[in-house]
Amino acid sequence: MKKPPHHKDTGVLAGLGVAPSEERIYVALLKRDGASAAELAATLRESSRSVAASLESLKEKGLTTHTPAKIRRYFAVPPDIAVEALIERRRSELHHARSAIAHLREAAGTAVSRKPADDRLVEVLSSEASVSAISQMIKSARSEILCLERLPLLISPAGAFEEANAYTLARGVKSRAVTDRNLLRVPGMLATLRKEIAAGEDKRVISGLPFKLIMVDRRVGVVPLSLDNTTGPSLLVRSHSLLLALHELFEMFWRLATPYSFDEAGRLQVASVAQESKAEHDQLLTLLAAGLNDKTIERELDISPRTFTRRVTALMKDLGASTRFHAGWLAAKSGRKDGQM
Repeated sequence: MKKPPHHKDTGVLAGLGVAPSEERIYVALLKRDGASAAELAATLRESSRSVAASLESLKEKGLTTHTPAKIRRYFAVPPDIAVEALIERRRSELHHARSAIAHLREAAGTAVSRKPADDRLVEVLSSEASVSAISQMIKSARSEILCLERLPLLISPAGAFEEANAYTLARGVKSRAVTDRNLLRVPGMLATLRKEIAAGEDKRVISGLPFKLIMVDRRVGVVPLSLDNTTGPSLLVRSHSLLLALHELFEMFWRLATPYSFDEAGRLQVASVAQESKAEHDQLLTLLAAGLNDKTIERELDISPRTFTRRVTALMKDLGASTRFHAGWLAAKSGRKDGQM
């Protein structure tokens, strides 16, 4: 049986604007993440200057990223993310481009394990790799982008995420984001949020988001593993069941969050205090209906016993109930037994 041609000869990414020489370096980097230009040049037996030039070209195309150190260490963006972004730019080569993912997965196998890197359900990315992965994920989105955004802000090249967002929203991709209230206080953040809403992003605000998330088309997501600094690693998630769980968490926060927008003068418009109290009542009623005891609910909402008592009293007053059981009965009678007020 005749063997299929090697990826090195076919140049499977040629239709996406990646030269065969660049593809060869990208494949080598998949096998040796974190290598310098000199190390890759020695491995490929090519000149350091030509390899360095190709690495910069690959970075511009979203296939690699590097550390800011004087001697740069290069990291390959996972093939499924990088190639999908390139596909969106070269839709006329769609069929040929999708075959590139399989070739790159095969090339990424090592002597230690023949399992391709992209078959891993989760993958830990460096902060530098996270920036490129997120940018390429956004650009590759086909239907939906979901975000939980809070401090600390991820350090990225100026305008990188904004440019990717604008490109994606212009293609009709829907985007929803839940913003932690503390983020609104960051200097310049309101101007950024104003632009994103004007571009078509749907946003809501909430207090106390416990983690950050970006998910694209429910097929891939990134969760930063550290909230103490901006240079920590992130978790790239491909597991279907884990993505479903993260999606449910997003929808829970979305239901509890309060819509906000900007008026014609550019002033922030957040839902009224009454609406925020309504959201708090919804959350409390859901937990009470689940049969959780007082201490568990206090821990879940991160509130003191005094605040818990005050909120229960306010909820009962809002429903016109004399007891907690009566409150649950009234909520069910009015069609709110599932916490939908």
